[in-house]
Amino acid sequence: MTLDLTHLPDDQRAIQSRCYHPTDNFIEFPAEALEQSLDERFEEQVLQHPNRVAVKSNAEELTYSELNARANRIAHAIIEKRGEAREPVPLLFELGVSAIVATLGALKAGKFYSPLDASYPIARLQYLVEDLEAGLIVTNDQNLKTARELAEGVDIVNIDDLPPTVSSDDPGISTTPEDYAWVTYTSGSTGQPKGVIHTNRNVMQFTQNYTNYLHTSPEDRSLLLFAYGGTACSHQTFATLLTGAALYPYDVKADGFDRLADFVDRREITICMTVPTVFRRFMETLAPERLLPTVRLIVFMGETTYVRDLAPYNFHFSEACVLVNRLGSSETGSALFYFVDQSTKIPNGIIPVGYPLQGNQIFVLDEDRNVITNGEVGEIAVRSQYLSPGYWRKPDRTAASYLPDITGGTERTYLMGDMGTWQPDGSLVYKGRKDFQVKIRGFRVEVDEIELVLSGQDGVKEAVAALHQDESGDGRLVAYLVPADDVRPSVRAIRQAVSAVLPSFMVPSAFVVLDKLPVLPSGKVDRRALPPPGSERPQIDTPLVEPRTPIEEVLSAIWADVLSLDEVGVNDDFLELGGDSLKATRIISRVISTFQVEVQLEELFDSPTISDMALVVAQYQAVGADEDDIAALLTDLETMTDEQARQEIEEG
Repeated sequence: MTLDLTHLPDDQRAIQSRCYHPTDNFIEFPAEALEQSLDERFEEQVLQHPNRVAVKSNAEELTYSELNARANRIAHAIIEKRGEAREPVPLLFELGVSAIVATLGALKAGKFYSPLDASYPIARLQYLVEDLEAGLIVTNDQNLKTARELAEGVDIVNIDDLPPTVSSDDPGISTTPEDYAWVTYTSGSTGQPKGVIHTNRNVMQFTQNYTNYLHTSPEDRSLLLFAYGGTACSHQTFATLLTGAALYPYDVKADGFDRLADFVDRREITICMTVPTVFRRFMETLAPERLLPTVRLIVFMGETTYVRDLAPYNFHFSEACVLVNRLGSSETGSALFYFVDQSTKIPNGIIPVGYPLQGNQIFVLDEDRNVITNGEVGEIAVRSQYLSPGYWRKPDRTAASYLPDITGGTERTYLMGDMGTWQPDGSLVYKGRKDFQVKIRGFRVEVDEIELVLSGQDGVKEAVAALHQDESGDGRLVAYLVPADDVRPSVRAIRQAVSAVLPSFMVPSAFVVLDKLPVLPSGKVDRRALPPPGSERPQIDTPLVEPRTPIEEVLSAIWADVLSLDEVGVNDDFLELGGDSLKATRIISRVISTFQVEVQLEELFDSPTISDMALVVAQYQAVGADEDDIAALLTDLETMTDEQARQEIEEG
């Protein structure tokens, strides 16, 4: 497929023309491949690259041949349980090699899969399984207990416990390009998640553009950071494995950012696809002199990218590395690319999302859905024959978002809900959301769903959720609560209730109690008038206790800085202060560099207060310490009353 790049300015064509692996072994993704299924294309790669690494994590490595054999065994196990009928199969996993194997196994069985992130609350997982009307769940030993809780009357295939007699031969089930490939759930404006359907052809076209614009090579090594339950994880998986390249999943939540640079170096990663927030947190862990010379492509998606994000890109990566900013959605795949190198000059503070990719036509529409061409801001719409078919079991929602061809042709048009404006050079600049949908760390979230849960809590009369961006450009969800009576609702109880039904990225990081919500003359909530959360310590139930030891004083300063708070009590809970997984990695990174101890990320959640963390740090420092060191550590703890903790340190 020869790309038509005549609509790009000279600088964009020049940068795009340099997007090659050092081996120059680019293999064009042909147009005829769009007539294949995903599993058929994958099996071609197995024949061409049987001994090449396909997927590799910290714990496991599989070649293409090994990956294919294991996926075939899972496929046969699924067929034995459910036959060859096309139906959805939920896959319950954390990010890793097992999830990739199960994904291919479901497709080879002639099914379409739905990736379920095992970290989601059980109530949300239960809803997804019921909405899919699933007759089977595929999981592993690690998540078998959860699967059994979800699977009343539903079969389970445990990929870690398959009989040795299960065949590793290809099942040979025929799949067409129009057959469903997967259903991924995004937050829903009706208060419930909605499943976006993807066909084999949609995904193949995404892979075609990804391959041909970025010149991906079988020698490429692609870093997979996205959570398993999202569309981006599936898209990157197939964009890698359908071109003979290697996929390297890395679970930031489990392994933290501090080890990521070593992982990138050790695995010689060449492609890093991520969201700007994650990239910023990663860059914060790097020493000034640290370079990542093997990375040739950084691909941003899911959030606004600012010019200030170019500083670490220019500093820590080679001159040959190209940064690509993109805009797309679960419903459209990648729609636009914008290429940046270290000499690119951006005239304003936001990096454009770029120019339409082949197979897409992009429009900016006014409120009457007339096409805007004069640089005014309007809603972005994508016209293409490769759009998602729509939403699983939601025809009304599908009809509202997918319109007939606005040019009068036979293709459909998808209303993205994103606002944008054309620049004189023909590039598009993202201008935020039209509705109340927001992007959090690359996840698309309908605040209606969060507000529905908040409003159902005891003591809450009204609730609004909104996105607040701090000075660094990072977004955080803020919940605004109006009490049902004069008694202030318990933030701790509300957070726990919300966490029980919503995934962590949808749990607000700050809770602000207001006497009343600001409203417009129409009576609607004036979201622009909602106050920012500020730097005051949140209204939590725990009394403020000042630091009592040198370690607590240092930790208090770290927490206050990362959480952007004026003060933090040593008994305050990290999550109640607005902490999340990304802030946790920043705190742990600072603790490691300050105290020179190898504190693990999970220890912050196991010890979620400064007083708890001070004990953890002291215990690490006590390992191998002499008697004078131990005496000094115990002196630091003299004001503390937990005799058991002191004894643990002394024994250490």
